[in-house]
Amino acid sequence: MRNVCGDATAIYFLDDIGISLKTASKTVDSKHIKGSDLVNAKIQQAWRDTLNDVVLGGFEFKKVACEKTYGRRSFDYNILTNGTGVITLKRVGSPDETSLYIGSIQVQNDGEYTITITDGFDTFTATQDGHTVNVRRSFSGKTVTITIDYLEVYSGMLGEISSVCNCAGCGIYAEGGYNYGMTFDVQQVCDRDAYLCRYSELLGEAVMYKAGALLLKELMDTDRVNDFTIMKEGNLLVNMAYLDSSLNIYQYEDKAFVGGKPIVADGKYQQVMARINRTIVAPKKSCCVVCKGGGYSISLP
Repeated sequence: MRNVCGDATAIYFLDDIGISLKTASKTVDSKHIKGSDLVNAKIQQAWRDTLNDVVLGGFEFKKVACEKTYGRRSFDYNILTNGTGVITLKRVGSPDETSLYIGSIQVQNDGEYTITITDGFDTFTATQDGHTVNVRRSFSGKTVTITIDYLEVYSGMLGEISSVCNCAGCGIYAEGGYNYGMTFDVQQVCDRDAYLCRYSELLGEAVMYKAGALLLKELMDTDRVNDFTIMKEGNLLVNMAYLDSSLNIYQYEDKAFVGGKPIVADGKYQQVMARINRTIVAPKKSCCVVCKGGGYSISLP
């Protein structure tokens, strides 16, 4: 939104489709504290919906390309006290359409410790004195760093306990001397969102229309009385359908059906997504894309 928190460098503005922060402030109710919180929530929801609506034929979302378990190489261990340990994970093979997933980390410890995981874009931090840290997060960076600040851990040399990779060239490799008491499973998974990141500027237009429609729907659903709900409800319905025809409530009325199919004109979001799905193609030579069948035809000259 323009003129909010300084000069914005965004390519698309909700103001251009008639949605301002003042509009959002009239909408916000008990579900959100501020109009800006509502706007941010709807933009995030719009990104999720838009990414899910992109069609990538043959792309296997969340397919596990490689899985490894790292920990102590032997049963011999050293007691390390009051220190910091670092393990670096590197992901290779189809790096642009995969991400690195860590479920949990088991720690052989005595006393409190802090684990920090970062790829330069996203950071996870947990402080505790138990033996299991639930991470359950994907990291899109090609290099992920696991740092542990500990009082006392039972450590051995860092080793690869098990490994299963389902495609040539894929892999996750750990660098470090000690395991610092940590044992963990790490997966290289096919991540459609990571691949679509390169198309963010193209997808942004669709997100703008989707977010605008979702904000107008909040105006319809709010428990706060305002001039939109009192005098302009009809305009809201029309504008919602114009931005996103999936929110056109008239398509569910009997009169809107002919031959069992609803007559609904595509909204701006649907128009942009149709163009995007003709433009974006699945990656080539990737373990995340599989052929789902073939066929042939015979034609006479």
